Amino acid sequence: MSFPKIKKTTFLLIILASIIPSLASENPPQKISITPEFVVHINNRLSNNKILLSHCKSKDNDLGVHNITVGSEFSWKFKENIIWTTLYWCYLAPDAFSHASLEVFSRGHIMSKCGRPKGGSNWTYDCIWYAQDDGVYIRDLPKAHDDFVAPWQKGRLTNFEQ
Repeated sequence: MSFPKIKKTTFLLIILASIIPSLASENPPQKISITPEFVVHINNRLSNNKILLSHCKSKDNDLGVHNITVGSEFSWKFKENIIWTTLYWCYLAPDAFSHASLEVFSRGHIMSKCGRPKGGSNWTYDCIWYAQDDGVYIRDLPKAHDDFVAPWQKGRLTNFEQ
């Protein structure tokens, strides 16, 4: 073995020896994310103690049916897929006679209304939705106001496949 090859081998062994202990430690290094995390919030602001029925899902993830009491919320966290086509939609019903079905997250106009929570990470964004007596609103966090998105439609789905 020539002298330069010994130097390269020694150098590689030193590097490897310095990496292996950190890989085996109790506190592994944090994962580095290249996409932000989003948190979608569905809030019940209905009057008369009405329970809001919600069924939210994406192409790959059905979040199930939830009954949200007044003043409460249902929320979930996710990261966009690698090609930025993540889409979530929800079926919401404030009573047995009306409903709304809408996208609650997609890149573009909905994502532009999401914002960083106070004191939160630069890589976490909240998307906040409200069910009120006249319909559904989204909080435009960058502009600090609520936007009306959809009125309640007559009728209610009995099976939640959409």
